[in-house]
This record gives sequence, C-alpha cells and structure tokens, in this order.
Amino acid sequence: MRKYIFILFILSTLNVFSQNVIYENYELKISKSKYFADETEYNMLVLQIINKTDSALVTWIEKEKVAHLTDKEKAKNYFMNHKVGDFYLAELHWEQFSNSSKISIQLYYTFYKIIEPRGTFQIIILLDRFDDNIDEWIKNYLVVVNENDVPLISTIKQSSRLKYLENTIVFPPKDINKVTK
Repeated sequence: MRKYIFILFILSTLNVFSQNVIYENYELKISKSKYFADETEYNMLVLQIINKTDSALVTWIEKEKVAHLTDKEKAKNYFMNHKVGDFYLAELHWEQFSNSSKISIQLYYTFYKIIEPRGTFQIIILLDRFDDNIDEWIKNYLVVVNENDVPLISTIKQSSRLKYLENTIVFPPKDINKVTK
C-alpha cells in the first residue's frame, strides 16, 4: 500500500512546468519536474524530440555554443572535426569494419542518436537546481539536424558501434553542468 501511495505522490508532483516548441522538422516538448524521495529534492529536465518528417533526424549535445552555425556546419564539426582520442568521430565508424569492439558513449564526443522518421527520443537531465537559462542552453547546445546534413550518413547509419540505440537517455548533473551555470 505504501508503494502505491509513493507512486501516486510522484505522479502528482511530476509536471511542474511544460512547454512545446515546434521547429521545421521536429517538435520539442520540454518539461521540468521536481520531486522528493527520502527527503532529498530531485530536479528533472525532460526534453522529448518528436520527428515530424519522413526522413531521419540526428541529435547530439555540444560542449561549446553552436547556435550561430548552419546545420551542415554543426554536423561537419561534430562528426569530422571532433577528436576522440587519436581519431575523429567519423573515423571511428570506418574503423568499425576492421575492429568490431564497442566504444563507450561519451557526452560531447561520441553520443548521438538517430531518430527514425516519425519517431521520438527523450533526454532526461537530472539537475541540482533549475535555472532561468534552460531555454538558452537548449538553443545553444542541443543539436537536431536532418540526416542529409550529416556527412557520411550512410556509413554512420550502418554502424552499430557508436550509435545510441535506446529511446531515452539520462544524464546526471555532473555531465550537464552548463544547464545550471
């Protein structure tokens, strides 16, 4: 019985703030939630990306501001210019065919998600606290581009070595510190 009361309590406190933003190719549902467990306050930012097109979208989170770049420039910088150890992200896909070992997903370096046509993807960010600059952070660091803007998309789509396959990902506060700074 206590378990059901706790679940009802969580559900009743889950949606503190909700907002929908519609872009050309996708809809972004943003919700902020605050809940308590064992007398500890938790803050959650949920970003749900809904692909409204008949082609795939590719999303990732940048470490530096990229709002001033075109989608093609963002994709080229992320896949062709980011160094992951001694390799560029695109080179890691080419290497897959000679070495099938799985590479760990690292935010800002190897994380990206291909959202299939009419599909959805959810990013949950656990925060120490909410700040007023969340909308600005989304504009500057969250990237969603059409698959046609991504260089070597056919190689990247075939590769399962790096591609994030789940429909939801959760990042702890230490990984996304710019949301609250």
